[in-house]
Amino acid sequence: MDLAVRQLAEKQHGLFTTGQVHLVGSSRKAVRHALAAHEIIRLTRGLYVLADHYPSTTVERHLQLARGALLLVPDGVLSHWTALLAHGIPVVTVPPEVRLRRPVSSECLGPRGGRRGVRRVLTGHLGRSGGQWGAWIVVDLGHFFVPVSQ
Repeated sequence: MDLAVRQLAEKQHGLFTTGQVHLVGSSRKAVRHALAAHEIIRLTRGLYVLADHYPSTTVERHLQLARGALLLVPDGVLSHWTALLAHGIPVVTVPPEVRLRRPVSSECLGPRGGRRGVRRVLTGHLGRSGGQWGAWIVVDLGHFFVPVSQ
């Protein structure tokens, strides 16, 4: 793996995006080579982790994917079970999806203020279950800031 990419990933819990790879001057070919050499693991489209930073437990993998989701969706806010886990609150079962909320843009609002086309799902990697990838990043667009009345 390219030294510049490795140093960047080390600062981000072992995570990096393809956009960041290009910013530090590396290439897709270097990413493909690192994947083939098992130096990195693809978590979802555009998101990778250094193989030596891949966690062993489901909760740790969920939190790592959440950190990566925030790299892909910088204006996102963790929500649902993902927010509980990020705050150290235990849950009975770790869900297969990482949940984020992000502000809705005017382009996503219909004529009556309803939402359209507001969910983006990225397949991810929390581990294999029966040969199937078992994780998603779900990005819900919506108003999630509650105004405080004075």
